[in-house]
Amino acid sequence: MALFKSLRGKRENLPSTKTDGYAYFCTDDGTFWIDYKDENNVVQRKQINAKDAETLMGASISTILNSSDVEIPTSKAVLDALVGKVPDGGTTGQVLKKTETGTEWADAPTIPANYVKYQSLTSTENTTSVNATTLDGHGSSYYATANSVSTLGDRVTTNETNISSLQESIANINVVPTNHSETVLTSQDLNNYNTLSAIGWYYADGNNTVTNKPSGVDAFGLEVGRSATGWFYQILKSSNQNTNKIYIRNYNSSTTTWSSWSRLVLDSELPPTPKTYSGTLLSTGWTTNGSYKTQTITISGLRVSYSSQPIIDAQLSGTDADGDTAVLEAWSTVNYTNTATNSLTAMCIGDAPEVNIPILINVME
Repeated sequence: MALFKSLRGKRENLPSTKTDGYAYFCTDDGTFWIDYKDENNVVQRKQINAKDAETLMGASISTILNSSDVEIPTSKAVLDALVGKVPDGGTTGQVLKKTETGTEWADAPTIPANYVKYQSLTSTENTTSVNATTLDGHGSSYYATANSVSTLGDRVTTNETNISSLQESIANINVVPTNHSETVLTSQDLNNYNTLSAIGWYYADGNNTVTNKPSGVDAFGLEVGRSATGWFYQILKSSNQNTNKIYIRNYNSSTTTWSSWSRLVLDSELPPTPKTYSGTLLSTGWTTNGSYKTQTITISGLRVSYSSQPIIDAQLSGTDADGDTAVLEAWSTVNYTNTATNSLTAMCIGDAPEVNIPILINVME
């Protein structure tokens, strides 16, 4: 044991050098300090006064919970204040739910299994940096996680980037290098355009020597695309020979074979389609027009003219011989028929037929 050497003065004048066995009383704040050697023989300085007591100076103990910055409430004051605020009951895992009248215990909400948890990328490890040009012309650098890029197969989605610049920048990533500008062909073999790198648009001028194009085709435009995994297609449109003819064929990677070229038929090349309309000339529907009797009936779909003359004839029942005979006799008096938009006009000379005449109109559309 050793005697202390006591010193006094203001706290701001405490010496920075510590001396074992010295004690200091600060006259301005009442604190007391002692310098001593610890178990490692290092001189330390410690304040005798409880430090937390300083933070409580000026505060008073309160048994009632008030809105005050200089009061310290007791635990009873806190519990008393919570009476009526927290409802009784509740089980493990429940949470307080606010209601119009206060609060109540309720089961905690569950997170659906299909919710996606997002995690921000904290580093560029396992990422590929892509220098790209935005649509407004500003340079930028995009990072795509390597795993994500690998699962994209032969497709990549970009956000507000210039496609051409992006394709040049990511040539080393598994992305389809689609040719978005036309490439001229001169003597190439079209059978070789059956890979991802061949996808795009092409053309050939007249007198080209391109092989495996459709027979009779000279100049043409060509589109190469992918229709499924392992399948590619070519659509070719002829120009100066077989003008405006369109051909298509498919490539199967499994068999490494192209199908034969098939020409698409234009609407203008389709043969007319037969169509039948029906109507009835009523015995009471004839009107006198000079020496003629005329009748116009509505038949939706009829047109003014056709590529070939419509065939109009009486429709017989096939079950009533007397009735069919009367229809044929009445139809024999009809000397003229003419189609119009959604109507047909019949004309006869002399007396009007005295029976209804069902008719069929066969046209080629």
